[in-house]
Amino acid sequence: MSLRARPTLLLVLLVMWGLIAWTPGAPVTSPVESPPPAPTTNPIDGVPTTGLTAYEDMVTELTRLRDRHGVQLSQAGTSNEGRGVWLAGVGDGPRAVLVVAQQHGNEPHGSEAALDYLHTLATSNKPAIRHIRDELTIWVMPRVNPDGAANNWRQNVDPECDPEIRDCTPGRGIDPNRWHDPTELTQDVPAPETVAVRGVFEQVDPELVVDLHGQLSYVDDEVAPITASVAWPVIAPEDLTPEREAAIAYAKQVSVLMADSVDNSRRGLASQYPLGTGSLLTARNAYGWQGAATVLFEQRSNGGIRDLRPRVDEAYDALMTVTTAVADGSVHDVDPALADAIPERGLQVGPERPMLPRSCPASHGVRGSGEVLEHEGSVYDLVTEHATRVVPDASEAYERPTTAQACDLGNAFRMLERGNAARAADLVAPYDYSVLQIEDPETGREHLALVEDFGGSGPYARGWGLFVHSPDSSSSTTVVAAYPTSATFSERLAAQVFDRDDAENLLVAGAHRTANRADADTYEPANATTASESALRRVAIEAVDRDETSLQVLGATRDGLEVPLTSGTVPPSDLAWTVDSGLSSAGYPTCLYADGTCDDLGSTGNLLAQDARAVRAEPLVIYPSYAVRGTLAAREKLAGVLAELL
Repeated sequence: MSLRARPTLLLVLLVMWGLIAWTPGAPVTSPVESPPPAPTTNPIDGVPTTGLTAYEDMVTELTRLRDRHGVQLSQAGTSNEGRGVWLAGVGDGPRAVLVVAQQHGNEPHGSEAALDYLHTLATSNKPAIRHIRDELTIWVMPRVNPDGAANNWRQNVDPECDPEIRDCTPGRGIDPNRWHDPTELTQDVPAPETVAVRGVFEQVDPELVVDLHGQLSYVDDEVAPITASVAWPVIAPEDLTPEREAAIAYAKQVSVLMADSVDNSRRGLASQYPLGTGSLLTARNAYGWQGAATVLFEQRSNGGIRDLRPRVDEAYDALMTVTTAVADGSVHDVDPALADAIPERGLQVGPERPMLPRSCPASHGVRGSGEVLEHEGSVYDLVTEHATRVVPDASEAYERPTTAQACDLGNAFRMLERGNAARAADLVAPYDYSVLQIEDPETGREHLALVEDFGGSGPYARGWGLFVHSPDSSSSTTVVAAYPTSATFSERLAAQVFDRDDAENLLVAGAHRTANRADADTYEPANATTASESALRRVAIEAVDRDETSLQVLGATRDGLEVPLTSGTVPPSDLAWTVDSGLSSAGYPTCLYADGTCDDLGSTGNLLAQDARAVRAEPLVIYPSYAVRGTLAAREKLAGVLAELL
């Protein structure tokens, strides 16, 4: 990608003579050479892999700006692979602003925008830019994580990092944006990139910090694509001081200006990033806690090469808007309360589809000749057998369904709900699915189920899932086990909750969440909580209706009998508070997201929870520890408690 145009007389003369000027991120060519290959995009996560400024070209450009335009340039740190973490400064005003870009290596748009921004501030002689340089000193860290950028992944490069430490991905490295906590000593921080940012913050003492990031694709309530999200610091009430309250208000004013800039751009749409709680691990809260107005600016980063320049321009324009307002003081004319009115971020959609239709077309005609089979046995035994056949992790055996195939499963489940088992069987027969009529000999309950390759053996050929409906249930709850075998025994616990609650539906995924995953940091096509298209998601959309409960039974690595839980909302829903209180009373240590104790379980990207909220149902996600899931008796006890609370 080229930086924002930098015309000089020499360049113009060179172009007139037919030569090709140097452009960061692209090879130097001559008129007789073939055109360079078309830019490409990572097919897994949608992030551009070419059309970007290479590290070496970035350093060349920073050096040129220093030598020709007086930019202050220093190396704030060195990455594990020996690349510099660079700091560039422009202006000589008494107030400092710090722009931080690309803490996460696979979020490149902010880096490109920061380089364009730096170039304009350093080279332009327009009165407005000269005024900025007189009033402010702008510090820019254009690529905090150069190693991650070179490898196109989120973390830095530290493959031998201790998996027991915070946010280490073995074989890759550490997330730099999880080590900013000012209550932790800098010498104890394992990421040199974070050490560099912390050092720069202490050195320049900025009144404003803008942290540029990338996010996945989201849509608003009208299914319009969101291009950027903003957020300001959240400080625990007991830690609030006048200085911190002022920093939050200032950050909200900046957030309003950035959101307005996005909304006023061509095809831009801003939202409010989920604020979370007062965890000091990330830059936004850590530097806000230290008294700096800190704004998180997240942009859609998986839109491919065609979306690269629009997002870079969007970030550049937002930075220039804010910098101008900070320099002339007009930022303080903005009502901070307007930030609270910025619409919340909506549903996530996966990188392989621009959006997911909210409903499937009706299925007409017969797809095949199916069977309705009678089966005597418990749902628990059926789920236990199902778990032995789930498509395993680290395999390529999961067959990603097309929209039409997933819709057939969803429509077939709706037919089961309406009592038309024979038609449902015909609809799913081409996929080697059958309809079971189940009678539980112990409880007498009758169920209908969609089952793949009933009576077969070995891993499923497709791995789309097992879906059970109980026509005469006394509860309207849908129980979902999205991580069978991944969260060990979570599918069995889900079956026990289904039985004890006399629930209406039980949905169990048919593949390990990491099946077909390319590596440790990319999109998981078999993960039903994040994949935009899956049979389980389509069935769940049909199963969960307004005012009903959707309970996801997942799992977490926790101590003892802890049962973390979340409604995926801030604040938690009434149901989440009720279940949290009931579990605590029953002797289970709990961890409820958004009460300040459980920041890592937000489920903001959990599509099944988002879908439930979209139809005004009550989603709840629980993450019982292995000690709770590991034995039949422990699962039965928790299932009984949950049944009383739902």
